Amino acid sequence: MARAGLTVPENLPPAYSLALVALVMAIDFALAPVIEFPALLFLPVLYGAWYGGLTWGLPLSVIPFAHVFSLWLHGVDADTRYVNFVGATVRTVIMVAAAFWIATVAASQRALKHEVELLEGLLPICSYCKKIRDDKGDWQALEKYIQDRSDATFTHGICETCLKTEVAEWKKSG
Repeated sequence: MARAGLTVPENLPPAYSLALVALVMAIDFALAPVIEFPALLFLPVLYGAWYGGLTWGLPLSVIPFAHVFSLWLHGVDADTRYVNFVGATVRTVIMVAAAFWIATVAASQRALKHEVELLEGLLPICSYCKKIRDDKGDWQALEKYIQDRSDATFTHGICETCLKTEVAEWKKSG
């Protein structure tokens, strides 16, 4: 059953965030110092953190300082550059926090998706010996099948019903 709502592609190259940086910087350079749109600077950081984790998200968090550089190229006075430097510092701190948050959410989402994939579906199991048929058509012991696909480990014991049955069988044969 398909879920309604926004779906995010699973795997896109985090290097695409560099193209976003180039686009954002071109827009910023074209509009600076007349118009500032600092929220636009978050796009490459969020994209990089989602698809590349902190390896991409953290370095991209410093792009607000490129705006200060852009102002310097436009010949803006030192006082305005100082105010923008302080603003860039604040934005960078916020972007670092956002990169940590997005990278953590993305990692959690991927881990949950993997766990759901492990747990869902029908298992073809033998009615007699309880072996499970894998994707290749081979029959495996239940314990091995589950252990290969999860973090579960098994210990063995005997339930009361089987103990009574087995002891009765043992007494008959011995």
